[in-house]
Amino acid sequence: MLEDNALYLKIANEFFLYDKQVGLKLQRKYRELNDNAELFRVSKILLTKEDNVNYALFVIENIDKSAYASLYISALEIYTRGIKNLY
Repeated sequence: MLEDNALYLKIANEFFLYDKQVGLKLQRKYRELNDNAELFRVSKILLTKEDNVNYALFVIENIDKSAYASLYISALEIYTRGIKNLY
């Protein structure tokens, strides 16, 4: 299934809201495929979920900051708050 991108994306898109690892893997897959529009769509949704620090870190490290400035800023805010809460 992992070699069939269409099947993988179909299934991962059905379950990424219910499983943190699937969400992170879906972000990675869209990054691998250089599909910035889908990476943006999925990341925007994931950043609204609880326990979203890992999603935010992925966005910070992987999103095109100039093209998706608002998402990048949101991710920075979420990540900063999440790290601050750890201390």
